Amino acid sequence: MTQDELADKLDTTRQTISRYETGDRKTNQDTLFQLGKIFNVSINYFFPKENDTEKHDQEVSLDDVFDKNALFTYQGKKISDEDLDVIKRILESRRDK
Repeated sequence: MTQDELADKLDTTRQTISRYETGDRKTNQDTLFQLGKIFNVSINYFFPKENDTEKHDQEVSLDDVFDKNALFTYQGKKISDEDLDVIKRILESRRDK
């Protein structure tokens, strides 16, 4: 499919498609769903998994994960520092088993 053909299907311009391909422009979720329908793939197709062996070989400290400067949310709401401490204690207790 050419950039012009895809642009027509997405109701946008060839330049926008080119910018998506080069990474100069990010797409929104609506466009990702449209692309999934056009190419008959799940939206997950656009988010490839990282190399699993790299992830497993790399150790990450809970202190690094729960950096107080990080913003953690659940269902769009900020998780309080107190709740993060509880989550951290639960994870630490599970790690010790």
